[in-house]
Amino acid sequence: MRVLAIGLLAFFGVASLTTTAAANEYRCFDDENIWCAWTVRESAPELGWRAVSKTRIQSLVIETVIDSRNNSAALRVHVSPITPQEQVAVNLSVREDPDGWQDWQSFSATMLDMQDGRANFVLDRAALVAVLEATDNAHLYVFVELDNGTKSYKVSRKISLKSLGAALLFARTGR
Repeated sequence: MRVLAIGLLAFFGVASLTTTAAANEYRCFDDENIWCAWTVRESAPELGWRAVSKTRIQSLVIETVIDSRNNSAALRVHVSPITPQEQVAVNLSVREDPDGWQDWQSFSATMLDMQDGRANFVLDRAALVAVLEATDNAHLYVFVELDNGTKSYKVSRKISLKSLGAALLFARTGR
């Protein structure tokens, strides 16, 4: 009987290590929490999963998002707070080797809309593929240019892709 009890404890101990996360669970990755991810919400499965790298630079909050909505993956950037009088542009660059500028891949984002002081951008499929196929040593550079008619300025962010794979795995499978 004792052997059976020890066997059951060992089985459930191992099984608990391989369980998946619950719906709408959140987890950050990397020592610096560069990428955070959410699993699919039970209440709104059509919103899918998402991995986000978020920061504040000067007065702007910049969210770089890889997500899936209605089974369609996309690379998005959200910039806030933005007023209706301001013009904002977003460009991305995937860089494997800082010295190998010939191999850098650059992309321009398309503004989808502006809601509640947040400008929402999406990038084409080639940008998403470039990020997903980049090595762990690569970095994603996000360039944001803001013009309010009297003053314009640019900010940029360098995002490591080292923990992106783990964040996406958790978002998609809960592991």
